Amino acid sequence: MGFGLEKDGEILYDWEERAKTSVMEKNNTEEWRKRAFGLEKKKGRKDMRKILQLTFIFIFLLGTLAGCTKKQEEIKEVSNPMKEVEGNQAFREVGAYIEVPAGAQDSKYYIVDKKIAEIIFVFNDAEYSYRSSNKTEDLEGETAKLEEDQSRTVQGNKDQEATVQTDVQGGQLALWQYEDNSYSLYTEDEVPTEVFDSLCRELMTDSISQQAGV
Repeated sequence: MGFGLEKDGEILYDWEERAKTSVMEKNNTEEWRKRAFGLEKKKGRKDMRKILQLTFIFIFLLGTLAGCTKKQEEIKEVSNPMKEVEGNQAFREVGAYIEVPAGAQDSKYYIVDKKIAEIIFVFNDAEYSYRSSNKTEDLEGETAKLEEDQSRTVQGNKDQEATVQTDVQGGQLALWQYEDNSYSLYTEDEVPTEVFDSLCRELMTDSISQQAGV
């Protein structure tokens, strides 16, 4: 029997029993704290692992996306080598000095394959491609499929001479040289011979003045 307060032989408060109960409650509380703290630590570690995993996945996806974007840009550049520029001042980087003739409309300026200057314009309702470069003589490549037996010569200033040929669809291509630069004028539209030749002479003369003014 424990000891405590008694009244008429009845124990009102058992100190020994209360002490045992307190010890048990304390032990249970400590055990609960340890378990709770352990669970919190485990939960914290799991949360941290999840955060690290998600961060790694996010960084990986960003890198993959950046790589895909760069690859798409490279493919686009290879498949479409024409870069549009603001005007003919940008042609200096490929050593070309050309401008559209008077009366031309809807002019657009391009650098092709990083070595050819090109102006696409409309003149008298026909569309033309005017090109120049001092880096290559192959200005048209496979653009014009020419009929070799249908050619003529257009005489310009200062002993300039252009060779004009027609393609299988009736378009016309003129090629000429001046100093270190190659030039071409091409249209796939059906243009009268005298109109094409006259425009060719005008551009041949202009090509001389353009280079002289550099």
